[in-house]
Amino acid sequence: MIKILIVEDDFLFSNFLECELNKLNKYHIIKIAKTVTEALNNISNLKPDVAVVDIKLQGQGTGIDLALLLSDYNIPVIFMTNSVEKAVYDDSQS
Repeated sequence: MIKILIVEDDFLFSNFLECELNKLNKYHIIKIAKTVTEALNNISNLKPDVAVVDIKLQGQGTGIDLALLLSDYNIPVIFMTNSVEKAVYDDSQS
């Protein structure tokens, strides 16, 4: 099974995503983190195969900041967002 870390601050959406991925019987959700800090505090212990990360998060840092840090651990990142702000997409390309 592929171990997935979900980083999403919207409780309803993160639980929906977890349920949908679990239905596929190929993925194991090892943690749902709400902030960059919470995600980083669990990286060494959980060793996810991939992270599904919201671009806009509560607290310090964005999903893009987290992705840059996760690259040090060779963890691929799948971004998600419901934002329609052009600046979010411009930031994700830098």
